[in-house]
Amino acid sequence: MSPGGIIILIYAIFSLVIFLIADVLLLYLTFRVFAKNAKITEVSTTETYQISDSELPIISILLPVYREEVTLPNLVKSIANLDYPKNKLDIRILVEPDDYPTLKTIMTLPYQFGLSDGIKYNIYGLPTSIRVSEEIEIHIDHIYLNSPGARTKANSLNQGLSNAKGDFVTIYDAEDKPDQTQLRKMAVYMLQHPDAACLQARLAYYNPDQSLITKLFSVEYIIHFLLMLPSFYSMNKVILLGGTSNFFRTEVLKRMNGWKTDNVTEDADMGVRLSRMRYKVVPINTITWEEAPPKIYPWIRQRIRWNKGYIYTFGVHFKNPLKLIRDIGFSSTIFLFYLLFSPIMYTISIPGWFLFAAFWLNYFGIISTMPLALWIQEAYQSSSIIFYSALFAFLFSVSYIPIMAQEALFRQGDKYALSKVKYSYLMPFYLYLQCIPSTIAIIELFFRPKVWRKTYHGFSLEMTSQKQKQ
Repeated sequence: MSPGGIIILIYAIFSLVIFLIADVLLLYLTFRVFAKNAKITEVSTTETYQISDSELPIISILLPVYREEVTLPNLVKSIANLDYPKNKLDIRILVEPDDYPTLKTIMTLPYQFGLSDGIKYNIYGLPTSIRVSEEIEIHIDHIYLNSPGARTKANSLNQGLSNAKGDFVTIYDAEDKPDQTQLRKMAVYMLQHPDAACLQARLAYYNPDQSLITKLFSVEYIIHFLLMLPSFYSMNKVILLGGTSNFFRTEVLKRMNGWKTDNVTEDADMGVRLSRMRYKVVPINTITWEEAPPKIYPWIRQRIRWNKGYIYTFGVHFKNPLKLIRDIGFSSTIFLFYLLFSPIMYTISIPGWFLFAAFWLNYFGIISTMPLALWIQEAYQSSSIIFYSALFAFLFSVSYIPIMAQEALFRQGDKYALSKVKYSYLMPFYLYLQCIPSTIAIIELFFRPKVWRKTYHGFSLEMTSQKQKQ
């Protein structure tokens, strides 16, 4: 066999080992989804209101914002509409002093809510609090970076945590619209379940039909929150948190010294750290509506940050795998490996896709004269098992994703979900788009590890504004 054929065969064996292990885990997860039928945790309306307002705890709401002058007014309106005693809300906008567009919007909020004056300043002329009603005062925490280039969300959250007055802490992103009863449900659940350290609300999108990518993104989230998280919770595996609508016990966060400031996915890292310290994380069925990126470029930017953070988290927690196994158990470590290693798997698959395509082009005589085609033929003729294993891995991934998507959509069962069933067949192509941001994330991790790629918000607001002008 030629050197080229040997290299291709080694790559094929290496990638097959990784992907077949992943397929086994996915098969087991599929069994859990259909056989065990794990459900997301529910809090009924009766339970929600069985505790009086006077007995409800103080909640600190952290609102980390950066260049969010478009979405901030709507976020404040959503917080103001929450069904929770206003005197028990410690609302904190976390903003950097050089973020002048957002600061300018903050200064106008009292006037947007009909107040002529409602701003307090510190001795440096920076706003320290604003009022948007007689009942609601919002504190302004200014985030001063400790080191250049460490402009991450975790910096803001830690500053907010240090000033938080509540027994519980929750986080909302700039474009969020939480269910009106969400805080009350979460507080009631926590009061009734002292073993729960953190709750993760469902995330969904209020612009699912803005483009094809928002449709597929919404299906992805329904799979994640209705199938994956309940299954991981029922199996007592690590639950990687989302970046918003987490509901923590303040004492737990402070005991853990808050979030890691060098990680651009501090939420995923926090999920692992909670599990390692034996804290319980519960996925709960109350929804926060967000805005999905409707265009491919902002979607890629967002995924670069997510994937870079996953790989970084992988490096941090798998430095000492034996200690990790002692902390969370062997099977949980295997599943965590799969979740955090998945961006690298997408990148590893790229040569495989080219080789797979080249094999069939060679098979039909289209590129039979190229050296690559001859090397591929040598490699696969040396072992038919490798070829058929690769074919199985490909077909399994293509069939697995639509099946899980349809199960999740039918499990939700409303008009919104059922209208997305036809898009389940496009999910394999959507997920394999991860090859692009995953590869960029790996490169960026070496050269720009702390750079936070901000996701722009406000696409749906801009579209609504344009329609109103027409």
